[in-house]
Amino acid sequence: MFHQLPTLTRKNILVFFFTLNDLLKDIAGFYALLSKDEQKKAQRFSFEKDSNQYTLARGALRVLLGHYLNVVPQSLTFSYHKYGKPYLEDFPEMQFNVSHSQEMVLLALNYEDLLGVDIEYEERSVDVDGIARRFFNDKEYARLRNLDAINKKRLFFYQWTAKEAFVKAIGRGIAFNLRDIEIASDAEEEIRIVNLHNSNENPADWIFYTLSLIPRYVAVLATKASSKVLGIKHLDRSLVQP
Repeated sequence: MFHQLPTLTRKNILVFFFTLNDLLKDIAGFYALLSKDEQKKAQRFSFEKDSNQYTLARGALRVLLGHYLNVVPQSLTFSYHKYGKPYLEDFPEMQFNVSHSQEMVLLALNYEDLLGVDIEYEERSVDVDGIARRFFNDKEYARLRNLDAINKKRLFFYQWTAKEAFVKAIGRGIAFNLRDIEIASDAEEEIRIVNLHNSNENPADWIFYTLSLIPRYVAVLATKASSKVLGIKHLDRSLVQP
């Protein structure tokens, strides 16, 4: 369904993004690619926007995976790890992750190396202090308290998306205590793990990319693939084959 896609090799990571409006006119085609269970899930959403977002995200993921694995998108079968992270039993070497916020959908693909992505709408209303007190450790929260409101919110979102991307990469999700991950972010938005508790992962093995996609969104990719080249592609109707 997509054409003019970049090449995926064992030496790169590909990140794709789109807004709902980019692909909404083609939603029927994406819906047709979903499994029966996925179609039922899409129908269970209370709001049409959420249903559309799920349908387009899952459909686009199937198209991309099918393209790079050279299989029919409808034939792909997803299985799930203990904490809910999806994977392909028939293609265990393919790593992928999906995130969405407001109108944006973000997908990442990579061979072999763990990865996770998270995207957040920076202008949404959020209780920065309340959430930080609950999910950030004392050092992280102290850094936030010393900032003005605008910079506080921006740093909060970078630290939050980094934490989310990391726990998604290791397949733990909400089962991992976010206070056990201490994230540092400098003025150049370079993110790193300073301390990590209750995990066998070595913080030095992990690298974070801040993804500049469109204004008002903060997005971060976490991966162990420090030697790979990152490529970013906007998926829109110009890439959709009839």
